Amino acid sequence: MMAMLPGVPMLSMDLTRLSEMEKQIIRYYINMYNNCRKLINHGEWKFIFGWSDVTAAFVENETERL
Repeated sequence: MMAMLPGVPMLSMDLTRLSEMEKQIIRYYINMYNNCRKLINHGEWKFIFGWSDVTAAFVENETERL
């Protein structure tokens, strides 16, 4: 779910078959995305690359960092 932050959040699963814990996890990340949307969409993204892939990513503006 963290990988959705620099992209477009999408869910491709049967939501009616999820456990309550899975629903809570999805709700948490959707709420986090909605609460941080301005930073995610308009902040400056920085990516740290390992040998073959992205090791870490963060987005920041003058007052926030995620």
